[in-house]
Amino acid sequence: MSKMTVKRIKIFCFSGTGNSRNVSHWLKESAETRNLEASIKELPIDRSELPDIKPEDTIIITSPVHGFNYPPLVIGFLIRFPKGNNNVILMNTRAGMKIGKWITPGLSGITFYLAAIILMVKGYNIKGMIPIDMPSNWISVHPGLNSNTINYLHEQNYKRVIATTNRVLSGKTCFIALREIVQDLLIAPIAFAYYFIGRFIIAKTYYTSSKCNDCGLCLKMCPAKAIKQDRKSTRLNSSHT
Repeated sequence: MSKMTVKRIKIFCFSGTGNSRNVSHWLKESAETRNLEASIKELPIDRSELPDIKPEDTIIITSPVHGFNYPPLVIGFLIRFPKGNNNVILMNTRAGMKIGKWITPGLSGITFYLAAIILMVKGYNIKGMIPIDMPSNWISVHPGLNSNTINYLHEQNYKRVIATTNRVLSGKTCFIALREIVQDLLIAPIAFAYYFIGRFIIAKTYYTSSKCNDCGLCLKMCPAKAIKQDRKSTRLNSSHT
């Protein structure tokens, strides 16, 4: 298999809590140390705005896993993506935890496979599928992480992102995700069920606690505008995904 040639990096990033944004900036940093031009475009973008893709661009897409799939906003972006034959690297951030010195992996589900199919139909060449187990923000299931755990996960994942980026920027492929294909296929029915049903019900179950000081920062920062305020109770809850 011939090596791919990397001339310029274009990163498309969707990030709700900052995990994918951090990974995107680590990617950009790694590319720039190799004197490669790199840019980050954060989603969402206007539906009428088509991504400006040049033939020499290597495309990297970063996004969190949501319901064992890419979030609907990202899937819609991929569906609207223009046709092309560029090389593409898919990266997702998952719910990582820490036991001792071991980082417990999250689950990608159909994330990579659905995205790869959509892009391959459009003519793109998938050159990497790389999961990154960043600090879990799945607060309805996982306990909150202390600062030491978060810092450790950042440090270890920074090293992993740099190592895998150096690999793909040198022209090699990287399909770490395929090691988990069996478990991903086993939970595929859950991913589909969540996309069509669960995201309209389960995703609305988060409410702030009594510690909320009503600063409104989450309202302002949520990229998908998925949080609304209940004026009757002055509490915040997720409204949609």
